[in-house]
Amino acid sequence: MVAGLTVLVAKLGLMALGSLLSWLALAGRLPVPAIRAQLTAIFGFRWTVLVVAYGFFGFPLTGDVQGFEIHARWILEGRIPGRDFGSPYGLLFNAMIAAAVWLTGDGRGIVVAAQLVEFAASLLFIKAASARLGEERGRLASFVLLLNPLLISAFWFDGQDESLIFLSVAVVVALTLSPGNGRAVALTVGLSLLLLKPTACVFIAPALLYCSLAERIWAISIPAGGFLALHACGLSAANLRFEKADGTFDDFSQLRMPGNPWFLLEKFGVVDAPPAVSLGLTGLALTVIGLWLVHRARDRAAGPQDVTFPVVMTAGSFQFLAPYSTPAAFAAAAPAMALAAVEARSSKVASALFCGWWFLAGIDVPIMFRLPALRSRFPAVDTDLLFLIGDVVVVLVSAAGLLALGRTMLTRKAHAAKVT
Repeated sequence: MVAGLTVLVAKLGLMALGSLLSWLALAGRLPVPAIRAQLTAIFGFRWTVLVVAYGFFGFPLTGDVQGFEIHARWILEGRIPGRDFGSPYGLLFNAMIAAAVWLTGDGRGIVVAAQLVEFAASLLFIKAASARLGEERGRLASFVLLLNPLLISAFWFDGQDESLIFLSVAVVVALTLSPGNGRAVALTVGLSLLLLKPTACVFIAPALLYCSLAERIWAISIPAGGFLALHACGLSAANLRFEKADGTFDDFSQLRMPGNPWFLLEKFGVVDAPPAVSLGLTGLALTVIGLWLVHRARDRAAGPQDVTFPVVMTAGSFQFLAPYSTPAAFAAAAPAMALAAVEARSSKVASALFCGWWFLAGIDVPIMFRLPALRSRFPAVDTDLLFLIGDVVVVLVSAAGLLALGRTMLTRKAHAAKVT
């Protein structure tokens, strides 16, 4: 129990430090190191901790990775996801975890694979940002990306399936920084929707704003054709049910994670909405946001090829509204967050809100998992009430962050219209 609380305090401390350093750098109050120094220091520290924790001290793998390992071993035995067992993950992730376990012999290979995917995605994004935005802005975008508190919370010391969505976001953001890449963006979006889990559409689909109508239709036809082929072969596409070793299921659609209004409404006894209602209203809200983004992109003078802010808007809205969303999901949009923060840094309020939003969005789930240990360690304190009060703050700051993002988008549009 003490070890678990120590890990929690260390993680929250690193997240707070990452958020603070990002804010200081965006405000121009902190010299930003060279990109090579950033990568060496941050990934060197992360990987040293992982080697020491898993290699020398034998720390247990997280529950997620243990579940991934079970599925990987089933695949290696010849069982097929979507037919022989339930999996919420896409074809690419299932292939990655099976290959990782086959090569290394245990679940630690999954952690290594996810870390390498994230590292490659970060390099690709940073190189593109530096080339298109200039060395100074590219260095700042790299710094904000690598120290994003959501990445610290979900990716730094773990292996998550969202690392592949992170890679897809990095690719499309890098491509949309340059003109003339519509086909490449459409292909990336189409393959991502086909090969990754269903929620990837929230993070990837806004990149279609960069594409022509024909390219958008082509992108959508890729997953549509793929899913029809899977159905014809008797396979089901990835869903929201995770089959466990004992044959029971974790149904993600039934989960109530903190950091969203649904969680608070249930905990304060206001309303306990059935999953169909909460998910339906979440889908409706995301649809309205998507239509607004499409309408906004019709004005060519407003910079329709800039998909950075729309990606953050849809990802942040999903994190805020979806009852089962976690920090790992929101973290997948970190490349777009970094560019959005750099572009909005002239507003001190927006920069502070963004850094605070991403920090708070990443703390409530780790704390929730440690609530039993906190109750035992501090029996005289009503930790559950304090957690709920803290989650109210998380929800309010998340709402403020989304509003600040929307205001920044509208301000950029008005400025672009005046320039033209």
